[in-house]
Amino acid sequence: MNPISVAIKGKGSLNFLRRGVSIASRYGMTAAKMNQALEQFAAILHRFGCGATFPITAIALQRTPHIVRKYQAQDIEFAVHGYCHQDHSQLSQVEQLAHLANAVVATVLRKVNPLDMKTSSIAFRR
Repeated sequence: MNPISVAIKGKGSLNFLRRGVSIASRYGMTAAKMNQALEQFAAILHRFGCGATFPITAIALQRTPHIVRKYQAQDIEFAVHGYCHQDHSQLSQVEQLAHLANAVVATVLRKVNPLDMKTSSIAFRR
């Protein structure tokens, strides 16, 4: 099912639009805010001599592989939590595995070593 349709059905049209505006103002329409936040995290982590793991979708990775590589070189790893933001509990096992396969393909195509990536567990419906 289309994630936008699911969101509109779950939130209603007006709340969906409000949420869209909120997300755009918080995260921006480009990767600049994400890069700025990661830069701040990287500086703090470096000060304490440690790394971190941050979640990312494969779509975000596809759009910003240069940013991912930059921070991987600074002991920051990224956990791919799916191809896109999707409620995996609403998908069948086959659909979930397809999303995971698409995420792995996106990782490889962007020449980001998939062995440096983590993935979230598959959420099977009960």
